[in-house]
Amino acid sequence: MKTVMKVLSVILCLIMVLGSVAIGADDYLFFDIIASADSGDCGNNTTWNYNEGSKTLTIAGVGKTNDYNVNNGIVSGAPWTSFFDSIENLVIESGVTYLGASSFYGCSTLKSVYIKNGLEEIGRWAFAKCSLIESIYLPDSVKKVGYHAFDGCEQLSDIHMSESIESVGESFIDGTAYYKNEANWIGKDLYLGKCYVKGNYSVGMNEDIEQFEVCSIRTGTRCIAPSALEFCEKLESVQIPETVVSIGYEAFSGCINLKNINIPKGLLRLESRLFGSCGSLVNICLPDSLEEIEPYAFYYCSSLESITIPENVKTIGACALKGCSSLKTVHFNAIDCQIKSYPTWTADTPTIENFIIGSNVQYLRRGIMWFADNCALEELFIPSGVVSIDGSAVSCNNLKKVSIPVSLTQINKNAFSGCANITDVYYEGTEEQWIEIKGNQVIDIQDATIHYNCTGPDELYFEQDIYKLALGESFVLKPIMKLDAYADDDLIWNSSDSSIVSVQNMPLVNDLQGAVEAKERGYATITVSTEDGKYSASCLVFVGDRALFVASDGLIGKGKIGSYIVGLVDLKGIKKDSKNIFKLSNHLYASEEELSNITFTIANPEIVSIEAIQRKDGCLFIDLKGLKAGTTYFTVSDNTTGEVKYAQIAVSDTECTYGINSIPMTEKKGGIFNFSKNFLRVYDFSSSYKSNGERDVTFNIY
Repeated sequence: MKTVMKVLSVILCLIMVLGSVAIGADDYLFFDIIASADSGDCGNNTTWNYNEGSKTLTIAGVGKTNDYNVNNGIVSGAPWTSFFDSIENLVIESGVTYLGASSFYGCSTLKSVYIKNGLEEIGRWAFAKCSLIESIYLPDSVKKVGYHAFDGCEQLSDIHMSESIESVGESFIDGTAYYKNEANWIGKDLYLGKCYVKGNYSVGMNEDIEQFEVCSIRTGTRCIAPSALEFCEKLESVQIPETVVSIGYEAFSGCINLKNINIPKGLLRLESRLFGSCGSLVNICLPDSLEEIEPYAFYYCSSLESITIPENVKTIGACALKGCSSLKTVHFNAIDCQIKSYPTWTADTPTIENFIIGSNVQYLRRGIMWFADNCALEELFIPSGVVSIDGSAVSCNNLKKVSIPVSLTQINKNAFSGCANITDVYYEGTEEQWIEIKGNQVIDIQDATIHYNCTGPDELYFEQDIYKLALGESFVLKPIMKLDAYADDDLIWNSSDSSIVSVQNMPLVNDLQGAVEAKERGYATITVSTEDGKYSASCLVFVGDRALFVASDGLIGKGKIGSYIVGLVDLKGIKKDSKNIFKLSNHLYASEEELSNITFTIANPEIVSIEAIQRKDGCLFIDLKGLKAGTTYFTVSDNTTGEVKYAQIAVSDTECTYGINSIPMTEKKGGIFNFSKNFLRVYDFSSSYKSNGERDVTFNIY
């Protein structure tokens, strides 16, 4: 018996000695977990185990570990925090798929992390402020890294990024030695494997933009980090390879001079504020793969003129197009799209004139066209294929005419709530079909006249209000005609001044087309009408040198009369005098001889009159007076060079309020002076401050 006891004692001693011997890089022997380790659960099917002898914590099991919080810089809830002053090694076994948020935040003794293949995601702040970690290897199973995951790991200089990475969070490697090492930057760009981390295209203190720049992200990149190019004022263009599968939120926010960017064809989501305040972005092409548009995605893209929502988009977030003050046209192709926070996805977009619903759209959901008073849209055509219209789907106070297809099977009684001015509804089916669809509901368009067996109102119009031709150029003008009761040869063409622009019908080809010829510099109104005079359409045709039209597309500023016609509007000069005349200070630096060769005209003098033209302090002052409501053109012609330039002027009968703060800071082609009989309001202008505190307001002309 004594011999047996001695043998057992020896075995027990050996177990205690070998209790924490490391066998290899991947495997450890834990014989005595009671004497030298602690353990427990850290998820539904995951466990943890700490070996004090080897100072190693191992996480094993299958699935996700729990998320934890940080309060006052201390992790709360993590079961291993009592060992934060001794843990040096971490092993994450292959069955674990997710490492929870803040798991090892501030673990100042942790030196090495071994992650076996199988982990798919690292939570936010997971290793933040682990100041002794020098290197880490993320296996190819890792697809996502949360924000600030390695932030503040001051000695982390060697990072192997997963080849399969799909997205990373903001500042995920900020404060690391890798981020700070200039040798890791390629010019102005920082990459980590297949992740584009950061670009440096911003303007420094007291620095002027000498020339705009292009950021070309290298081929093979899979993700772009949040805020990667935020506030890069020098950027004019960004080229993104088709390999990119995700772009983080605010990636291009504040790029005020960004004009050109391509979105990869496989992208699924536009993150929040992705293009926030990109004030120079005019057009953008969204890929067919897109499924989500997050809140504020195009927040205050003040130059954006049109946008197409692709068919596969399922959700659009609140205020996605808020502040897009130049937006005129929305092509809505989403088959079945939910609007989050429905009254606001198009907030502050009063310029929308066209909302074109795609032919494959089936459902008009709540808030899909919730514009209230912020929309200029007067007609809406709902195409065949739409089967359901939800309550509060359409709200547009200016809407007057709606076309509804026979494919519709369900309509909510509040489908057109907020459309108080609808006068005509054109229903493709019969009266009996309409009654069957609406049932006993009192639809909120009951005051409108319903036209049965009708696809829409009769129309005759041109696609553009203004056409530009070079001297001697010919052009075929074709109006859009939706007149079932008229044939093509019932149309009559006319020019207000045939010596400048001539027009004649083309009976041998198609009477719906008019042959236009530019004969002299100037402008004329082209009109097409039915023989009975019931319907007509008109457009302006301007004739000049082709170079003139190219030069006049840019932002107009100070310059000689031959280059710039209407330029700086001095706010100090926008005042009405006792005769109700508004003075526009146009800074035109021209000699008396040059000025004698300039002709100023108003296309419709019954709307606006030129009261006086004066020179003062080297500048030209033109006094214009609004006489009655309407729209006309202020034209300036150089009789020596033949150049003609013009700006649109609108006169309103209604009271207009005005104040410096009410001028939107936008740029838009075709600047407009908007007069009322009592005051002047200027809108769709670009404003900026001089160093002396005075404000300039500039605008574009055609």
